[in-house]
Amino acid sequence: MLYKNNAPPPGVVYFNYRTSKADLPDPQGLPTLIKSEAMSAITRNEESPLYRTEAIDYPVAGTGGIYTEAFFESFLNRMKAHPFGGNKLGHSYPEKNDFYTIGGKIEKNGDGTGTVFFKIVIPSMGYETTNSGFIRDVLAGNVHFSLVTLPEYELRQNAKTKEMEKHFVKSIGNERNDAVPFEGGAMPQRVSNSEFDIEQVRSLIEKGQIDYKSKGDELIQDGLVTYSALRRYAANADNRTPGLTDLVSLADKLRNRRHKMDDEKVVTKEEAIKVLNGLFMNGLVTVKDILDGIGPKATAFLRNEQDDANTALANSVRELLGDKPLDNLKVLLNTKAENEKFLVQNAVRAQVGTERISNAKGEEVENPAYQYAMRICNGKVGSDLTAALEALKNDSVMQTLLASQADHQSEFNRLEGGGSAQSNAASPAVMEV
Repeated sequence: MLYKNNAPPPGVVYFNYRTSKADLPDPQGLPTLIKSEAMSAITRNEESPLYRTEAIDYPVAGTGGIYTEAFFESFLNRMKAHPFGGNKLGHSYPEKNDFYTIGGKIEKNGDGTGTVFFKIVIPSMGYETTNSGFIRDVLAGNVHFSLVTLPEYELRQNAKTKEMEKHFVKSIGNERNDAVPFEGGAMPQRVSNSEFDIEQVRSLIEKGQIDYKSKGDELIQDGLVTYSALRRYAANADNRTPGLTDLVSLADKLRNRRHKMDDEKVVTKEEAIKVLNGLFMNGLVTVKDILDGIGPKATAFLRNEQDDANTALANSVRELLGDKPLDNLKVLLNTKAENEKFLVQNAVRAQVGTERISNAKGEEVENPAYQYAMRICNGKVGSDLTAALEALKNDSVMQTLLASQADHQSEFNRLEGGGSAQSNAASPAVMEV
């Protein structure tokens, strides 16, 4: 794959690593994940290629961010799409593959930590020259490796520092595993090994988030680009990290502009908003910080007509219902429901009689007409209740129930042994229908 100016595509990161101290399994026992035809092509005409196991404990901080369990799962899964080429001379573009990473596995601890193992095969012949010297260095333990990937990431806040950090969660392309000098994976690398995300640096500089005073070695610290480190990295840059010189020039222009603004004591609204936006995006400022900075007038600035209306409504409710309006409202609603039920009961009693009536034996029993009317009318008030009561006058079920109670020969009024009895008690009122 060819790249413009012999440079990797934007967004690619490198992770130079030292092999985990975990017990390394035999590489022949690790799964081969690449396609069989790819494996056949790599080992064609090879009698005894060298197989190697490398391992990384995770999560682990690397160049540009933190490599998570999800990332390594995705990274291994990408081998099903293609074998990961490797250059014995380090990161080089255009790519010249001398060996390949072809498989591996993950051992999880169940808490987001674990170890990932890589299966590497080194043929006897490299891309242009024999691999004999490289194999000798590998067997002597004089080589480390460096992963290459185009990752997807999530921004998460560090619980201790409160700074936003990139957590790599997926690999979406450009996967490689190149060789680097011994212990190269254990120390910070030169800028030629892409220790940082150049697009992130560019974004911070464009937003004016530059520290011109500090002399630290970290290129990005506390959400700011350290100017002295930027110049040092630019001086050491090679053709794999183009654009650093342009970023230094941009930072110089911004500083000159800042000096001019300081002299004129002018800060435009657009520039102030741009800086605030950058601080927000990097988790360096909160709305509370801004409110505290503005002082007591901040509330007035942020309020609108709807806020005032909501406050007035809340005060009115509190005046009517007291300091616990929700509790008091619940009591009122329950009381209202009880009152409405009482009104329905009285109306039904007036129309079809009371809840209980006497049968032919003189026993107090439920009034079926009352029960039926309550099912129809319960929950209704006002005109709805009036309409329901009116409809009951022509309701066939209600007419049957009332007629049964008035008929002395009905089952309701019949005595055991046959016949019927005249009750001395007053008969239930029967509506004319």
